[in-house]
Amino acid sequence: MWNVVSQHRQDLCSMLENVIARWRDLCMQLLRTTIIGHVNVLFAPVLAWILCAPKYLNGTDGLG
Repeated sequence: MWNVVSQHRQDLCSMLENVIARWRDLCMQLLRTTIIGHVNVLFAPVLAWILCAPKYLNGTDGLG
């Protein structure tokens, strides 16, 4: 009897560890996606200024 209970407990622990590992993977994927999205929002205006600065400084392009 105790052997059966012990086996069920091990099976349950194994399944729970699997669920927690998959949840952790999903959280890390969400974290990476969020970081990439926020970095793009921060660097897009800076990149635009860097690309437009040479033409503006030469006087061939205006702001607006």
